[in-house]
Amino acid sequence: MKKLFLSMLSLVLLVVMTACGSKSESTSGKTEKEAAEKEPITLRVSWWGGQPRHDYTMKVIEMYEKEHPNVKIEAEFANWDDYWKKLAPMAAANQLPDVIQMDLAYLSQYGEKGQLEDLAPYTKNKTIDVSSIDPNNLSGGMIGNKLYGFSLGSNVLSVIANDDLL
Repeated sequence: MKKLFLSMLSLVLLVVMTACGSKSESTSGKTEKEAAEKEPITLRVSWWGGQPRHDYTMKVIEMYEKEHPNVKIEAEFANWDDYWKKLAPMAAANQLPDVIQMDLAYLSQYGEKGQLEDLAPYTKNKTIDVSSIDPNNLSGGMIGNKLYGFSLGSNVLSVIANDDLL
């Protein structure tokens, strides 16, 4: 689970940074991507969870910032209850972080109010490569024809019973 979380967080950060540049030529002869790699960028990234998740996420952020010295990531972390209490006023003020860990229970609430970016155009033009994501998992982040997120993993609800004891 930890490896999956780190991989997905890396993917999310990579996707965000990929969206910051393109291959078109500028008048100075440098591509926009080359120019963007030198331009200082600050991203706000928020998530909830316990201390181990926070520690692993911070390690991934540090690795990313080391590889991309022009990028500064402002980490915003809280436990489950506090996270949603902080996110709601940020959404009301139109000041949501750039990358948000979103629970499926809240995805439609924020997405339908236009507070989340539709990622579908970025997947269609290949800015975001979703070829390695199972379409069933990808559909979990969709509302109508709009894609608002990618799953970090899957949970399975189950019941284990001792038939003899029952």
